[in-house]
Formats: sequence, C-alpha cells, structure tokens
Amino acid sequence: MSPETLGVGLALGVGLWSVVSAVWARAGKKTLAERIAPYLRDVSSTAREITRPLVADPLVIAGYVLTPTARSWVTRVDRVLGGSETQRVTFLAAGRHENFVAFRHHRALRAMISAGGGSVAGALAAGVAPWGVFASAALGAVVGGVVPIGVIDYHLRKRARVRAERVSEEFPTVIELLGLALAAGDSLPRALTRVSRKAHGELGKEWARVMTQVDLGAPLAETLRASAQRVASDRVVAFVEHLAQALERGAPLAEVVAAHSVDARADYSRGLVEKAGKAEVRMLVPMVLLILPVTVIFAVYPGIEALQFEF
Repeated sequence: MSPETLGVGLALGVGLWSVVSAVWARAGKKTLAERIAPYLRDVSSTAREITRPLVADPLVIAGYVLTPTARSWVTRVDRVLGGSETQRVTFLAAGRHENFVAFRHHRALRAMISAGGGSVAGALAAGVAPWGVFASAALGAVVGGVVPIGVIDYHLRKRARVRAERVSEEFPTVIELLGLALAAGDSLPRALTRVSRKAHGELGKEWARVMTQVDLGAPLAETLRASAQRVASDRVVAFVEHLAQALERGAPLAEVVAAHSVDARADYSRGLVEKAGKAEVRMLVPMVLLILPVTVIFAVYPGIEALQFEF
C-alpha cells in the first residue's frame, strides 16, 4: 500500500468517524438543560445559546462536527491520566476560580497537543537518532505528553503552597480582629462579615465567600468546615473545628477565639525565628563562596606582589 493511499484512507476514516460521532451526539437523548432551554430564552443567556439555530458557515459546521469527537478523546485521556480526586484537593487549595473539570480537560488537551508535536519532532529527528522513525516518534510523544502535565501540576502545587503560606501569615491578625468583633457584642455571622470586609487577603476572601453562601441559606458550621478544607492550612482547620463545635454547643465564642489568637501569635513568632535561622544559613553560601574569597584576594594579593617585587 502506497503512502498516498494510506493518507487518504486515514483522512477519510477520521472524517467519517467525526460525522458519525456528531450525528450520534445530536440524535441522543436530550439533557434537562436542552429540554427547558426553549422556555427560558427570555431570561437566560445560556438558554439562548443552547437554542440558537445553526449557521451555514463551513468553519462553524466543522466545529460542530469535530467538537464531540474532540471532547470525547479529551475526556478519555483525562481518565487515563487519573488522580483527579487527589488533585481536586490541591486545586481547591490553590484558590483557582475555574471549574475543576475544565482545568482537567485543559490539562489533557495540552498533553495531547504536546504529544503530537513531540511525535512529529521525534520523527523529524529520526535521521540523526540510532533507532528508527517509529521509536523516535513514540519517544517524542511520551516526552511531549509528560512534560506539560508535570509543569502544570508543579505550578498548581506551588500556587497551593504559596496560598497556604499567605493564609498562615494572615491568620493571627484576622482572628484577632474576629475576637475584637465578638468581644464588642457582634454575633459570629456579623463578626465574620465585618472581618471579611476589612481583611483583603486570601483568608478574608474565603470568609467572604462563606458568608455569601450563608446568606443564601447554607449552614454556617458546615460551610466554615468546607472552607477550611479548601484553604488547606492546619491552623485554620483546627480553629474552624473548635469554632464550629463551640457554635453547635453554645460555648462562649470570644474565649475560643482569644485562646486561638494567643496560640497563633506564638506560632507566628516561632515561624519567624525558623525563617530567620534558615535565611542565616542561606546567607553563608554567598558569604563563603563570593565575599570571603574576594576579601582574601584583596588582602593577600598586594602583599604577595610586594614580596615578589622585593626579591
């Protein structure tokens, strides 16, 4: 079989599969959103988007035909990658506002595109490689698919770690403000609302979202616990757990917050001492490798030159 025949057959197969997938997706059972969309067109932009008639633009039609197949392959690749439940915790701790499913699909799509580019680069580099074209293309696809996933996961973990550090730094000041509001006679929801308006950090924004959900009817204790899990800071989790228990049992909240405020200040002070100690150790590197050799050279070199000049 000639390469031209193979290419034409492959293109024809992909086209037919795309058409069959699009027709199958369109002919399937309608979702609840598609069934109620015609009745909500006057008040919902999403409903108008669902019920919008198809246009005759060839590019748009190609998009409608290829989109179901592309989404299906992206979903399959995302399932193969796995680890969604573990990554969900890191995703929530990073404070990203996009949908988790959309993030996973974007991650899988980048891996697929990079794998395709890696396979092409490997096939082109097969002339200088000691192995064949297929081995080079396979190696390039594996490397191209693994690298973007590793980079995306690394940045996600780094963002979650940085956010947790910011929350830990803000925590003593925020709960001190909360304790002052409670001691002044505010209820816990009112005190949380007041603190979330004054605090502009990560913890203040998180508590602002908590109070928004509470205003919509969510229970305060459960919402606070879920928020603490999203923040992924041990100090915040322990504080929220004690605060929720005191709220459920009717214990004085001001005393609980005051006790945690003292502990948070002490932990923050110990953290500063630890950071100062680590910074002092890191300062030895430029001191020993850069400053000290230059100082020795400036101190010893003129004396050596003077001795050589005398002799």
